[in-house]
Amino acid sequence: MGTERFHNGETYVGEYRKNRPNGKGEYFYTNGNYYKGDFVNHLKHGEGYFHDSRNGIEFKGQYKNDKKCGFGELKFQQNLYVGNFENDYRHGYGELY
Repeated sequence: MGTERFHNGETYVGEYRKNRPNGKGEYFYTNGNYYKGDFVNHLKHGEGYFHDSRNGIEFKGQYKNDKKCGFGELKFQQNLYVGNFENDYRHGYGELY
């Protein structure tokens, strides 16, 4: 467990492996965005939650190599999309509410 503040002002709090964010952690961006979830080699990878504070967008679901991939829920502009993602985009089956 540890805390690291990067040169760009962003902060990571969580588990490390080989001096890189790895495991469970939280990442605080300088623009107010926030991510809490799994990391592998400093990338979002596994289950996670992302909040875009500027645009009011929230995503809860699976990440792979820092991109939305697999099943997830995306809230945006008073809409909710529940379904699959690939390479950071909605992909395949999903429902929009």
